[in-house]
Amino acid sequence: MIRPFSFTLLLLLAASLPCGAADPIRVVVWDEQQPAQKQAYDNFLGNAIAKYLGLQPGIEVTSVRLDAPEQGLSAETLDSAQVLVWWGHVRNREVSAEKGREIVARIKAGRLSLIALHSAHWSTPFVEAMYERTRQDAARQFPAPAGGKVEFEYVAPPLAYTVPAQGSLKTPAYYATKRGGNVLHVRVDLPNCCFPDYRPDGKPSTIRLLRADHPVSQGLPATFVIPHTEMYNDPFHVPPADEALFEESWEAGETFRSGLVWNIGRGKVFYYRPGHETFDVYQQPESLKVVENAVRWLAAEQSAVRHSFFIAGPTFTGIIGEDGEPEWDSGRPAARDGFVLPNENVLIAWGDEVKEFTRGKEVIFAYKKSAENKEIGTVERLADGRTLMTELGPKPRLLEVDAAGKIVLEFPLQPETDNAHMQTRMARKLTSGNYLVPHLLAFQVKEYTPEGKVVSAFATDLPELGGRAAENWPFTAIRLVNGNTLVTLTHGNKVVELDATGKVVWKLTNDDLEGAPLADPCGAQRLPNGNTVIASYGTRGSVKVLEVTREKQVVWQYTGPHKAHEIQVLTTNGEPVAGPPLK
Repeated sequence: MIRPFSFTLLLLLAASLPCGAADPIRVVVWDEQQPAQKQAYDNFLGNAIAKYLGLQPGIEVTSVRLDAPEQGLSAETLDSAQVLVWWGHVRNREVSAEKGREIVARIKAGRLSLIALHSAHWSTPFVEAMYERTRQDAARQFPAPAGGKVEFEYVAPPLAYTVPAQGSLKTPAYYATKRGGNVLHVRVDLPNCCFPDYRPDGKPSTIRLLRADHPVSQGLPATFVIPHTEMYNDPFHVPPADEALFEESWEAGETFRSGLVWNIGRGKVFYYRPGHETFDVYQQPESLKVVENAVRWLAAEQSAVRHSFFIAGPTFTGIIGEDGEPEWDSGRPAARDGFVLPNENVLIAWGDEVKEFTRGKEVIFAYKKSAENKEIGTVERLADGRTLMTELGPKPRLLEVDAAGKIVLEFPLQPETDNAHMQTRMARKLTSGNYLVPHLLAFQVKEYTPEGKVVSAFATDLPELGGRAAENWPFTAIRLVNGNTLVTLTHGNKVVELDATGKVVWKLTNDDLEGAPLADPCGAQRLPNGNTVIASYGTRGSVKVLEVTREKQVVWQYTGPHKAHEIQVLTTNGEPVAGPPLK
């Protein structure tokens, strides 16, 4: 009987790192340690990888095995790790699905990344990760229609750990049925996580870099040979990868993509194919370098900014968690504006009504648009408990309503257009008691007194911004702590900061950003750290919301399925955003 054990190699050597160096990357290498590994590894395959990583600066590695207490996967062990490297083969089924889902939950939350090696394609955490990614892909591909829902039926492979035949249905697969143009039901065949052909004869393969510029590819030759390896042949029955870094090929003509990356929530899974426990693949410098590079890259990605946020958008109105998944759904999309209040209730404006919900969706405040106007434009809960709103139409107005729904203040707005939809957007009350109101087709942000008198106006059709031809329609205007005003210029695809005289002191355009992500920027928020979060409502690309620094560096993006009209960042890396939201 092999006695369970674990050992820790500290690769953070005092002489290896300068004073003040960053904390080491924490890695756990998990190995089932089957006896056949002794043909190629004196002290098991996982320990060989751990030994190598233990000699590299800035990494701290723990090696564990299947026969250790709690299978080497205690909560303490998993919570201590940033990256989990997994080797499994003949005993994959001994790790429970429940344990696999615990690992995936950490991946989704951005607390852990997984590196699956070779036959770990059937390991429990890899399979559960591919199932979760499939569920996320299905929800994105078949979104619920407005006011409706889609029923998903998930079907696991009928015979676990059996190889799909060449030419059979590639999984995951979707079969959707609809009525009246709306999808009602989707059958989702979950991925088999295998491939139709394999050959453990040890013949060599050649790996070619597909992404030589990727951090995982650094220090690797454009092509390199694995002298002895098992062959796998595509197609790989897994969800489409977000990145494919390598392609592996054999003289007989088989090919297999490798270095595959999937984003799952806020975390990532990386799969490297070469191996078989009886071949010395993980004593070869190139394969060890791949693992090291992947560890470093995944850890760096993990330390990136993560936000949870309220989103008012055309397909979803609710709260998105730091893992990128919905946490709370109002049940009605296409909201105009909204706030998560200090008591955690959610105040939302749609075109025809305003409602305040508890997290249990009890409505505790409601206001209906007046019959004489066409739309509600904005909403804000004020310090005295009143609710600020604007109505657009024949009689555009700003109003304050008490908790009983009674109008206690109102005055007419001066939008300079009869086009109701373009009269105004995000009105906000200032600490002075005045109101800041952007008027799109007037090309002005106007400041009103409670009596409705305009006391100042900032122009957005300035020559330096391209004049009226640039269509810099002001959408959101935020009075900042320093007295400046942050304004999104929808249709002009700009965000500007104006001083007290209306002079542009900071400007962000697509010329400053890779990929031109600004498309009809609508909502915005200035964070306590000085960064600006922008809702790119008209995007046709993947970036729906982005955060930029004062130096115009993008430090966070939301690339999920839902476009954003208005947003409110709630937490950053688990910590609540301090102070009243400047949005």
